[in-house]
Amino acid sequence: MDFRIFAFGVGIASATLIGTHAQAASNLLTNGSFENHIYVGPPNITAFPGWTVNSGSFPLLLAQGLTPAPLLFGRDNVRGPQSGNIFLEDLSEGTDTVLSQTFMDVAGKTYRVSGYEASDGGANTNFSLSIDSTVFGAGSPIPHTRWIQYSTTFVGTGSDTLSIASSVTDGFVAFDNFKVTAVPEPDAWALMIVGLGLTGAAIRIARRGRTNVVGAV
Repeated sequence: MDFRIFAFGVGIASATLIGTHAQAASNLLTNGSFENHIYVGPPNITAFPGWTVNSGSFPLLLAQGLTPAPLLFGRDNVRGPQSGNIFLEDLSEGTDTVLSQTFMDVAGKTYRVSGYEASDGGANTNFSLSIDSTVFGAGSPIPHTRWIQYSTTFVGTGSDTLSIASSVTDGFVAFDNFKVTAVPEPDAWALMIVGLGLTGAAIRIARRGRTNVVGAV
């Protein structure tokens, strides 16, 4: 067997598996870090494409970096976005805010959902993060925290919904960097590892063969 051909074939297979894994790691959410935003009007009301407000009335949703600049940023526990240039802050003062996004996935496949939350620890602040009806992060009242990541795994149904709920009457709560990514199947990991190992072995054998030919000459 020509080990160069063998190495090339195994390499192609390994690259395909790695590409499949990279595709599985892509975020199924649109605008998960709130970087894409539309200033609607006073008082600093902002819309975020991909997300839907479900609270009955448009809440006061603020993002750092907007023009005109919203007030009350630069707290000691949130010195900037967790990711990118923008983060979401709820200052709705008593309004129950629910922001959600419905996304398509593959029924029966396992996914991981994650996101970050921070708060100034106000006495009348609360939040919950949920995927469909399953809560994977919550606080009431919310402790004084810098960015904390919350995550869980779930089995896709074909169409699932991530919801961010918060209520603020004293203080603030902020959110950033939400992702939904496919969890690689164990057999895919095994195939990728085997493929990479075979590629390395094939290359070593081919090099050894070339060395022997040169030595014989």
